[in-house]
Amino acid sequence: MNTSAPTGLPRWWALLALLLVIIGCERKSIDRALQSDANGYVCGSCQTRFYTSHEIFPNFCPQCKQVDFRQVVGYVCAADKHVTVGPRGRSGLPCEQCGQATASLCIPNEDNLKAWGAARKTGPEVGVN
Repeated sequence: MNTSAPTGLPRWWALLALLLVIIGCERKSIDRALQSDANGYVCGSCQTRFYTSHEIFPNFCPQCKQVDFRQVVGYVCAADKHVTVGPRGRSGLPCEQCGQATASLCIPNEDNLKAWGAARKTGPEVGVN
């Protein structure tokens, strides 16, 4: 009779449970990074920084009415966790506070966008009724 299987089984389940906890925690961290209460933009024509509530997606820039605007993302500094806001698609930005390279991305929230200098705009201001 082999007695190693019953003792190996609890270790296997313990390792599996630990792995699932780690994956679950990482998933929650990813989910938090992708959630926001606002959508931020910068106009490519007039450089206006603006944001809308999370359910509004603009049709044009509220300042110049052009459609040449880009969504912005948050670049997170590994050293001080500061969020530097910039246009999506860049390879990264240096941290505004310490100048070090940013390590990860997040969707900036309303507070990040305000600190960046963006103004809140309503649906009608950006062509959404």
